[in-house]
Amino acid sequence: MKAFIIPMLLLICGCSFKSDIVNYSGDGKIQDISFTFAKCIPVKGYEIKFTNFDLGTDFYKEYTLNNLPALHKERAIIYLVTGGNYNSILSNSEIEISITDKLDKQVFHFKSMLNKMIKMNVTHLYDSNLDNDFYPKKSAEPYKLKVKYKGKKSLEGKTGYLLIRCGGSI
Repeated sequence: MKAFIIPMLLLICGCSFKSDIVNYSGDGKIQDISFTFAKCIPVKGYEIKFTNFDLGTDFYKEYTLNNLPALHKERAIIYLVTGGNYNSILSNSEIEISITDKLDKQVFHFKSMLNKMIKMNVTHLYDSNLDNDFYPKKSAEPYKLKVKYKGKKSLEGKTGYLLIRCGGSI
């Protein structure tokens, strides 16, 4: 009987999370990055990719994050992803990202010059202070993600985008 119950619980948990992914109604494209570790432990996760923007021009955008999938105690990490290894990106370009809840209370804020950020896997940039994450409290809570980017003329035509990743790793 135990051999039947455990796989059924794993299946039910997996199905429940899939519906959370489908129920996301915010901006960006959400993708399920869940996997099974050691053939028996489900590891839930998702990524949300937002629209590309030109790194050579100033950019401001507000995105909505509605019905985020519920991953209790998992932090969501925010990345600026660039399409290549631009040495000139390590300059006076600046990015500011904030997240506010439904009461317009700021739950996350990050501001940095790109030359103070660390390259990760060539295309991902993140701040060395590791303060570029937030913990969504309630899945049904609506959030607003605001990004303000100060472009650099020498990067004109090169693109980047924001990516939120939550869970999906051990």
